[in-house]
Amino acid sequence: MIALAGAAFLMAFAYTFHSRAKVSGSIAYHAAVGFASNLTYAAMLVLALRTVGDGWAFAAVYAAATTAGGVASHWICLRVERGRAHVVNALALERILKKGGRDAG
Repeated sequence: MIALAGAAFLMAFAYTFHSRAKVSGSIAYHAAVGFASNLTYAAMLVLALRTVGDGWAFAAVYAAATTAGGVASHWICLRVERGRAHVVNALALERILKKGGRDAG
């Protein structure tokens, strides 16, 4: 179950990074993070199929670990994303559109 928890945490962590990378300004960042996300999903799938017989214990570990992974990834993304990898929020987008598409900086 510990391996499952670790894999689920990493899967959610990678998925959150991937979700943010999709709306970044960098295709390379999106591609690299997408590959890592899909690789962790495949590993999680293999471990889940080996553990699924544990029923509710599997569900509880999976839910807790994926939630923790997603939140941890979001926390880190907010601190490390810079430049083209930075996700544009609604207020920044509004400023960009008002300036005729130029970066609001």
